[in-house]
Amino acid sequence: MEIRLSGTLDVTMIDNILKMIGSKKSVSIFDLSKIRFVKPFGLVLLLQIFDYLEQIDEIIFPDNHTISYMARAGFFDQAQEIINLDDHIKKINDNVKYSKDNKTLIAVTKIENKQDILATLVAVNNQTRNILINDLKYENKDIEDFVVLLSELLDNIRRHSGSNGYISAQSYRFQNSNYKYISVCISDTGIGMKQSYLENGYPNKLEDKGALELAIIKESSRFSLTGERGGNGYKGIKEKVSKLNGAFFVKTGNCRINAFNKSFTFEEGVPYFKGTQIEITLPQKTMT
Repeated sequence: MEIRLSGTLDVTMIDNILKMIGSKKSVSIFDLSKIRFVKPFGLVLLLQIFDYLEQIDEIIFPDNHTISYMARAGFFDQAQEIINLDDHIKKINDNVKYSKDNKTLIAVTKIENKQDILATLVAVNNQTRNILINDLKYENKDIEDFVVLLSELLDNIRRHSGSNGYISAQSYRFQNSNYKYISVCISDTGIGMKQSYLENGYPNKLEDKGALELAIIKESSRFSLTGERGGNGYKGIKEKVSKLNGAFFVKTGNCRINAFNKSFTFEEGVPYFKGTQIEITLPQKTMT
């Protein structure tokens, strides 16, 4: 099977890739040569798809401009643990990742334990504070909300997924505008929401949509049937995203829920990928 892509590597293209792969574990050519823009969701899911596939005979990466962006975003630092990189990409990666001009908000970071979470939150507080203040016009209280939001999301990986995960975040300009926004992706390849609920006593008839509804809309902890405390979970995440005037979606199994301004819509029958994927969009606080 050959996979050939062009345009922007975002949630729509990731859905198309997953649809093409289906249950297959082998790809002869994975052609990214015509990719011109990559969002954090694309970076993280591409990494996890590479890890999921058992065999990829050839990967064709984009032009040097796009490769340089992927390097600045930390993609190749993580990818080298999964795939073989040629010397050309290694050289670009070494040259750009230490550049003083690198303004990546959060580089692609693997989350395996509590130490990884703490290191990521420290990086947000230290390395990216100027970006949040100068580019996104955040105030200190906004940054505190952002850090708490990330803490909740990253802790979900450690406590609920039964696996590791990745985070990536970047700031961009809206098309044809000077107005900026943050795109954040957090994804794991764990057991998924439905299985997490089922393992804690919820009825076997529960489906992915029902699990999303329990977590996001009804704010029911997976421990609610056993009487154990489950933490603030998605309730806290919703509150922080709303406070920052943002939007988000959560995908688990074959279903995705989109949330904006206390409104929720479901997309059922989306291409399956194990675990849980989240994308958050947070706008600049004021116009420049």
